[in-house]
Amino acid sequence: MDELCLFSGSGGGLLGTMLLGWRPVGYVEKDSYCQRVIAARIADGILPVAPIFSDIRLFLNSGYARAYQGLVDVVTAGWPCQPHSLAGDRRGSEDDRDMWPETAETIRIVRPQWFLGENVPGILSTDDGRYWGGVLRDLAGMGYIATWGVFSAASTGLPHLRRRMFIVAHAQPQRREVILRDNSKHIVQTNCARTRQAPNSLDAIFDIIARIEKVLGEPSIFGSPDGVAYRVERLGSAGNGQIPDVVRNAWQSLRWRLHGQAE
Repeated sequence: MDELCLFSGSGGGLLGTMLLGWRPVGYVEKDSYCQRVIAARIADGILPVAPIFSDIRLFLNSGYARAYQGLVDVVTAGWPCQPHSLAGDRRGSEDDRDMWPETAETIRIVRPQWFLGENVPGILSTDDGRYWGGVLRDLAGMGYIATWGVFSAASTGLPHLRRRMFIVAHAQPQRREVILRDNSKHIVQTNCARTRQAPNSLDAIFDIIARIEKVLGEPSIFGSPDGVAYRVERLGSAGNGQIPDVVRNAWQSLRWRLHGQAE
């Protein structure tokens, strides 16, 4: 499938969708470091040649989104998680960094058959579930049915948890006027309970690592800062990035849930 990738970051999610055989035909990413990473991966042949757009607002306001109408099978978006992270104020739609309205507007204009979204699990309970209910209402109002779930890096054999929420939505031409009932808050709370994973030994391990790093003052993941170019940028892009195998697993699982067949 041809993919328009919003909030591309440094390409972790793109590597995941390429495992599925998708072809990115546009990258939207405002961070200059991540833009340079994508450009470098295009230059070395890992990512296909396609335009790199900056801010999603400019992408919309300049008419670039409309130029993709009818040319894209799937829109992907890991829109900013800061408004929903348990480590922040969790202001949801009141946070200036919330980019769901721009994501929804892109979907409305481009009209892909599929949408694959990613965020932190905390998004399901932001504003007591009302934020997530709004996301579902927006998709339903555009004629999409959706399902979602929480997936962990540990499920792919990696030595850390890194839980992320993924949503898959599919356009339903015969259901353009679908209206989600007002019980969306109950639906969200039920889904949260079903997908919540019990703590395991990895939680204890990473709690210990976090305490050690707090004492040492340096995150162990990238070692010493001496001689490491763009260390802060690398750390930020890694923290915001998606894990390719998790992206692939989430798509296959959620697509099967929608239509009873794996990609």
